[in-house]
This record gives sequence, C-alpha cells and structure tokens, in this order.
Amino acid sequence: MCGNHHKNQSYVNQIKWETGLLRIKDGIHQRVCFPGIPELNLHSALEELKEEHSDYLQQVKLYPGLDRYDLQLRFSDDAVWAIDIKDVRDPYKLAKNLQSLYSEGSLRYDESFYVISDRCIQNHPDYLEIARKAAKNLPYETHLISDKVFRTKVNNKITGLQKGGTV
Repeated sequence: MCGNHHKNQSYVNQIKWETGLLRIKDGIHQRVCFPGIPELNLHSALEELKEEHSDYLQQVKLYPGLDRYDLQLRFSDDAVWAIDIKDVRDPYKLAKNLQSLYSEGSLRYDESFYVISDRCIQNHPDYLEIARKAAKNLPYETHLISDKVFRTKVNNKITGLQKGGTV
C-alpha cells in the first residue's frame, strides 16, 4: 500500500507486488491520483442527495478504478452513470483530451458525462459549445454539461424514479 495514502478511503486499494511492477514518484502520484476540489465538492453534494433519497440514488462512488473516471452513480433502476469532472479554463485545450470513458467490468455504465466546472463556464459563456465542436474523439453518447445542469439532471432522475418511471 502506498505509504502516504489515507488507508480508510474507498479508492485506496492494496496492490500485490509483481515482477516488473513500477511505482511512480510520490509527487506525481499525488497529482494524478487524488481527487481535486471540484470532484470533492460534487461528491459531497451527491452524497447528501443519496442520504435524502437512498431508495433511488443508491451509491455514489468516488474514483472507481482509481481515476478511470471521477464518480460512479448507481440508481434504483440499475442505471449506472460515469462522471468525469473537468476544470480546464481553455475549452480548446479540454477538447483535445475528451474521449470515451473506460467501461469495463465494475466500471461499466449506462450513461457517461463530462461535467465542466461552473467557474469555467462563468468565465467563458460559449465554453460548452466550443468544446463540443472542437472535440474530435468525444463519442456522441457522452454528455458534456455544466456542473449546475448535471446536478439538475440527477435531481430529475431521482424525481422520475420516485414517480415510478425511469429517466
């Protein structure tokens, strides 16, 4: 187990050493593998929703698969959503890195989202439109939306489930 991780975090897993396995330097590891402020803020908000609506939003998982994507949501209709949060000021720079989110094994999902921090959108009102047009590798089925719109989408999903439907 990496020495400077908090062992009680759900995203920290022990890895058995095998020949050829390499370990990256601590500074790079922290930069790559620890959730940022936007991820933690959205995670906290979704955890609160889960507590209020646990019959409908059943699981909020931070860093499933150690940063294959940022959050995984499981709903009562067995729908799984994958969320990757982005806080990149330049929509053109972001667009170069958008691609399908990993979807194998326990990381499979029904819907995927790139959630852009509201701070980026406030600074650049055309952010989402520019990023969508510039993204060459973004699959059609992956949603590119703001944090605020995503939170509304989650609430709408819960409301739909409460009414006995699927959303």
